[in-house]
Amino acid sequence: MKTLVITGTSRGLGKALALHYLSAGWQVLGCSRYESDWFHPHYHHVICDLTSEKEVVSWFRGMKKLGFRPDAVVHNAGAAAMNHTLLTSIDSFRRLWEVNTLSAFLVGREAAKFWVREKVSGKLIFISTVAVPLALEGEAAYVAAKAGLEGLAMSWANEFKPLNIAVNIIGPGPVDTALWRSVPHDARAKLLERLQEPRLTSPEEIASACDELLLASTWRSGERIYFNLKP
Repeated sequence: MKTLVITGTSRGLGKALALHYLSAGWQVLGCSRYESDWFHPHYHHVICDLTSEKEVVSWFRGMKKLGFRPDAVVHNAGAAAMNHTLLTSIDSFRRLWEVNTLSAFLVGREAAKFWVREKVSGKLIFISTVAVPLALEGEAAYVAAKAGLEGLAMSWANEFKPLNIAVNIIGPGPVDTALWRSVPHDARAKLLERLQEPRLTSPEEIASACDELLLASTWRSGERIYFNLKP
């Protein structure tokens, strides 16, 4: 049975991805800042603050102690905020960077260390957003944090290639989450107008893109898969 690590699995997209892979016969190791309110015999949940180096290191060491050997990692956990730059506090900016960029560094680094120590190959997928190539106004702090994540991943695609670790990015459009539903209607409409089709990205579409990368028989690394962008 293949084993997949997915971050941010207590709800939303992370939970949807976890259920997708569990139904496909994978074992899933998930985490969030809270206890999980759902159960599956092949799902293993831990509470972990992904912005804490100590907690992320402990999580990956715990996997080895329990006999788990991840084949791949989908780093889904993150946070977004819509606010004009002139109204964005330094604390808000710092928090978005920690949750979106620092967490990606910690999770990706520890996963790579795990695979190198075990002398096996691995695959890293980072969930980003079309807000980066669109450079969406009103989301500068969020865009900066996700752009940092993408820069990190693309550098790793080169750095980790000799280690047989593939690194790729998936950038969906807006997904139907609590955060999206909290955005004012006019702001949502304006954002959707920037896309090729004025619609949300479904979890099924994102899972399909993950499948393409995880199940690829040929080497695929350094790719950015964005959804619904205008040509």
